[in-house]
Amino acid sequence: MLRRMLAVAITAVASVSVAPAADEAVTIKVRRLAKGDVVEQTKSDEATETTTVTAGGKEQKQEQKSGNKAVFVDEILEADGKSVKPTKLKRTYETAEVTQRGEKVDVGLTGKTVLIEKVKDKYAYSIDGKSVSKAAADMLDREFDRPGMAGFEEVMIPKKAVKVGDTWTADPKEMVKLMEAQMGVDADKTKVTGKLVKVYDKDGAKFGVMEFTLNIAITTLKTPMGDLDATAGSTLTFTITLDGCIDGTKYGGTSKGTLKGDLGIKVPNTDVKLNLDGTMDSKTGFVKK
Repeated sequence: MLRRMLAVAITAVASVSVAPAADEAVTIKVRRLAKGDVVEQTKSDEATETTTVTAGGKEQKQEQKSGNKAVFVDEILEADGKSVKPTKLKRTYETAEVTQRGEKVDVGLTGKTVLIEKVKDKYAYSIDGKSVSKAAADMLDREFDRPGMAGFEEVMIPKKAVKVGDTWTADPKEMVKLMEAQMGVDADKTKVTGKLVKVYDKDGAKFGVMEFTLNIAITTLKTPMGDLDATAGSTLTFTITLDGCIDGTKYGGTSKGTLKGDLGIKVPNTDVKLNLDGTMDSKTGFVKK
């Protein structure tokens, strides 16, 4: 689903919350994972891709479903405190399910512990000293080793203190940089906004709910076959709601989102349209720190 929608996580233990005064401005901070942290994550996403091809007066339509579901525990072995991703970790999967083009793909990770380590500028994955399967590596690469939405929070988090109800915009040129490995984006026609919906106290920390909307104007799609030019008006729209710690003292949160896409692809003498409709859900919390 276009390299998957980014999810940021939250601790799942519920407690009584007390909202601050509505006019209190807060500076939003994100905690990085550190050596010794152990976190449990649950992630799922699904998408339906409908492709319509019209050529010679005849129309053909094809629908494909894809998705991922994973439940795992990460033990952080090395982290520099600055990068979005830790540089070395052990991941133990309870569940790892992948669906591509409507078919289940066995990635061989359920019940397995994977060593994930950054070697120079690339991540490597192994189980008991042996490389994981290609299907497993492809799945992990989408998370660890491909440019894209990993820098989402740096771009989207407001640079100054905000109050409940405040909105802000992110620099669309920065979003172009995040997505340039996957697609070409027209920065002038792209708009990315955030809103602080709620602030509350929980477990001795400040938590908040934020909503993000990304309206992205697509100019090209990058595929294994090369770049494909998109027709005018091709767009992707992401909506993401994050609920998590915003004072930098705790790691994690819940994330829910949707993806809708309406794209055309330029092909001589052929009309190709691509419609995307997807959802995602994610939750992360400390096992220990």
